[in-house]
Amino acid sequence: MKKPFATQPELFVSSSALEHPALYAHDDTEAVLDWSKLEPILSSIYASKTGRPSYPLLTLFRGLLLGVWYRLSDVELSQCLYRDLLFRKFCHLELAGDVPEASTLGRFRNQLVEHDLWERLLGEINRQLEAKNIILTEGRINIIDATPVEAAQSGLGKGKDGQPKRDRQAGWKVKKDSHGTLKSTYGYSVHTGVEEDGFIQRQTVTAGNVHDSVERDTLLLGDETALYADAAYSSKATRDKLERFGSADWHCRSGATQGLPQQTSVGKRQEAQ
Repeated sequence: MKKPFATQPELFVSSSALEHPALYAHDDTEAVLDWSKLEPILSSIYASKTGRPSYPLLTLFRGLLLGVWYRLSDVELSQCLYRDLLFRKFCHLELAGDVPEASTLGRFRNQLVEHDLWERLLGEINRQLEAKNIILTEGRINIIDATPVEAAQSGLGKGKDGQPKRDRQAGWKVKKDSHGTLKSTYGYSVHTGVEEDGFIQRQTVTAGNVHDSVERDTLLLGDETALYADAAYSSKATRDKLERFGSADWHCRSGATQGLPQQTSVGKRQEAQ
């Protein structure tokens, strides 16, 4: 059973201190989208009218968006939802209310993937942005990359039921950080294609041990005028496919995506550090 997506203002705004300008950072995102068009897409996940109420589906979805924008693991995202007023405001989480645990966020993401809803949600968001001429479909470039997200259950050992504590749907992701050091993360890979201003065009989620190139065809648009990617996507198959698409430019080298806008979903542009 799902709870309504609503916040009682008196439980969230209790003093003038909560009117700080920093708390308005996501208001433009709030205003530009018709969120009521997204909720029906989510409704098929928890259709039961009985049982313990879940978190509002839009709360969980908004939380995942924040995780993408700020490149947070589920554990980090849950911590931020506890302590960050901006995050709470965007997700409509009241000050005295509960906050989704990392495992809840991870299960919700898995549900979106299993029901093929993430692509539908992203498609609806982009449809709205295109209708308002916020993003353009002609002459666009495509920047593709994969970001590791640590699983909420990534530790060793077994639980009381004798089953491994570690998330069995996740896998090890080994990737170089900005300093060229190999870093291993047990969790998932978020494969994303963005345009030059940081708007997400395509996105999929796989276990961390799935190689970046496996999701290449899903991320390619077919009408991009240029593609930027790192060496993980460099292959004859990629070049042949782009040639069939008629893409003019192909830029593939180590660090090709560094320095470009970080991934966003609804126009919240974040400059790379």
